[in-house]
Amino acid sequence: MPENYNTNYSKSAAQRAPEQEIKDEVSFNILEHLGVLRTSASGWTRELNYISWNDRPAKYDIRDWTPDHRKGTRGITLTDYEMGKVCDWVAARNAAADKE
Repeated sequence: MPENYNTNYSKSAAQRAPEQEIKDEVSFNILEHLGVLRTSASGWTRELNYISWNDRPAKYDIRDWTPDHRKGTRGITLTDYEMGKVCDWVAARNAAADKE
């Protein structure tokens, strides 16, 4: 898999509500692919990536992707701080489990 994906996509005019403007266009740049969490029978992969959405600061991102990364499902994005908190919680839980 290439290290860096930079893709733009937008809804077609038929998919947009009449009052919506061109702001529906979304761009993303996968700056770092961190890993695949699972692969479905259809080939979609649930991945953890570090992504910049719409040229904004990058965030950790978990979502399912097609093999070519042209389509993705809804997912979750976490800032560096938020991801740090999640890692702290998991580490604390694992440390407590090790003491049992």
